[in-house]
Amino acid sequence: MAEPQLSVRSAKARDLAGRLARR
Repeated sequence: MAEPQLSVRSAKARDLAGRLARR
């Protein structure tokens, strides 16, 4: 966890994938 930006990107990608998968 040296780069919080990576965590934010992962969270955003997961949110986007979840939203698309939930459709």
